[in-house]
Amino acid sequence: MSEELKFNYLKIIINMAYDNDQVIDQKELAEIFLLINRISLTQATRFAIRNYIFDTSIREETSNLFNSLDSYIPSGQEKTVHVSLTKDLINLYFATQNKDLSGFKFFHENRHLLNITDEDIELVVMALETDYKLLDGNFSDEKIKSAFKELSAKAAAVGTPLAAVYLSGSVIGMSATGMTSGLAMLGMGGVLGLSSMATGIGVAVLIGL
Repeated sequence: MSEELKFNYLKIIINMAYDNDQVIDQKELAEIFLLINRISLTQATRFAIRNYIFDTSIREETSNLFNSLDSYIPSGQEKTVHVSLTKDLINLYFATQNKDLSGFKFFHENRHLLNITDEDIELVVMALETDYKLLDGNFSDEKIKSAFKELSAKAAAVGTPLAAVYLSGSVIGMSATGMTSGLAMLGMGGVLGLSSMATGIGVAVLIGL
């Protein structure tokens, strides 16, 4: 993805985080920092995203961000990017709110801009649930193979490339539990009034490590 596309992609994610209570809490901030790390932004874009997070005066309309996002998507890749964005929106909601999509107001209000099917959403949720089970560490090798065979079969049936679901990387790239304890050992516990995880990830992301 181009830097401009990734910038608009993240701004939509940030708008979603603000939507439910007009603030970004520690859990939401940590998940956004993890996403920033996964998609490899330049330093200039990381700082622009930081400004967008904390300066509410520059908040943009979500519909305008989708128009801008779509203008940077390569021809023929619209569904791939929209499915990926759906995965990251739902993951942020699942990780910080609950796992009942019926209460996900931002998603339902903007679903028409994503232009995705019910089957696409089912695939995304299935992929996220598989990732969460892997994070829990209670999958044997055989269960892992079986889970990804089922996921591949679902993707084929839906007609959506599995690569679209993982365009921005997998949510299992880093374990939040292990990260929190590791950052605490490095003296990152609660700097700036944030959790050790949010602070540590933020510092690492902003300086490009």
